[in-house]
Amino acid sequence: MRSKGFLVLLGVLIGLILITLVYREWKKPARGLMLLSNFGELQRIRLGAEDSTIILELAGGEWRIMSPIEAKPDRKVVDQLMEGLKKIELGEVVSSRPEMYATFGVDEETGRRVSLHSLSDSISFIAGRTAGMDETYVRLSGGSDVYLTAGVPRHLLDRELDNWRDKSILSLVKTDVERITFEYPSQSYSLLRDEGGWALDGDSVDSDAVALLLSMLENLRADGFVDDGELQPEFTIEVTLVGGKGERLYIGTSTDGGYPVMRDGDNTIFLLSERKVDRLKKKASDFR
Repeated sequence: MRSKGFLVLLGVLIGLILITLVYREWKKPARGLMLLSNFGELQRIRLGAEDSTIILELAGGEWRIMSPIEAKPDRKVVDQLMEGLKKIELGEVVSSRPEMYATFGVDEETGRRVSLHSLSDSISFIAGRTAGMDETYVRLSGGSDVYLTAGVPRHLLDRELDNWRDKSILSLVKTDVERITFEYPSQSYSLLRDEGGWALDGDSVDSDAVALLLSMLENLRADGFVDDGELQPEFTIEVTLVGGKGERLYIGTSTDGGYPVMRDGDNTIFLLSERKVDRLKKKASDFR
């Protein structure tokens, strides 16, 4: 009798162990399950809730920001996002309890909603808190399981609109610059490159001052944007390159946020800090 009872208990114990193992295998998919496996080429990405949505769309082979405004995105930032999305790897399920969603940041209030669309497929999820260097908690839309995932860190999804936009105003090679012309209401002058260096009205100028100016112009980036209003130029800078090609900048009057700037042929109004404009706004005497 004792032996029979022992065998019954042993059988029950083994059964419980098997049920537990099966349950764990069902709840915790093996690492290596890629979120976008067998997903078509991305065509549209939607980030955020209805009242603060950023939409990126692929058009003509180039990504564009389509909402809340239409604008050119920063290519490096988009490339970072694309690489991250391709690497999203679903790991173990850490919870399936709704009361734990806020703890992992995958609830509607604190999570970042992400919707991905190809020509034939779509998938959406809520990205939660960061768990490590490249791990984030994720809950698929309509699902209850919270996954620990590798791939896209939360900060890549949380960028404000301005940080998705292309802030490049000028990008040129210093040695290609042949002339820099300043135009003010009361004065205009040009710096010319010659065999001996740089000159103004035929006279040599301070080479260090020109070098500082060129270092600003070669990779001039905005600090923000002005999406409403018009620009009234306070002064202009025209940069002429080898072969006659040029770039012309219109710098407006100061505002609380900085100086509005436009590039010839581009309707975008960039915003430059006062510190940067101070390094650009030069009189002829500053080079003598």
